[in-house]
Amino acid sequence: MIAGSITGRQWLSTVASALAAVLLPGPIAHAQLMSGMTLAAQGRFRDSDMLHRGTGDAMVYRRADGSLLLRLDNFRVTAGPDLYVYLTRHAAPENSKDVKKGFLSVARLKNNAGTQDYDLPAGTALAEFGSVVVYCQVFGVLFSAAPLTGVV
Repeated sequence: MIAGSITGRQWLSTVASALAAVLLPGPIAHAQLMSGMTLAAQGRFRDSDMLHRGTGDAMVYRRADGSLLLRLDNFRVTAGPDLYVYLTRHAAPENSKDVKKGFLSVARLKNNAGTQDYDLPAGTALAEFGSVVVYCQVFGVLFSAAPLTGVV
């Protein structure tokens, strides 16, 4: 071994740590991302029925410029086709009928598991919405809902 060089094990450990810091949002990455933001609302995902299940947290953050960021954290939902993230007017939707009473389509769901962020459309009046949901557009099925509390 040449003096001052690193071993294969040290190199692998360094690379693994660097990748984890980029790919896995830990407390430091989360704190840096949320710096300068205030929590505007939060909720916990729940199952819609025996087939359509969801867990994790939905948090809406208000940036200093007034724009809103929706973060799904520790998130997991049953996989399905054509899944979208909606804000709904209903505080605790249980079915498609409740969702259709009023909603804002945020975006296509990025993944059925993991932490993910969505910018809410400019001008979104958060106080008009009671929950975040994952909804299958093609079949009109509610997969999971997170009733929002603490809306400010």
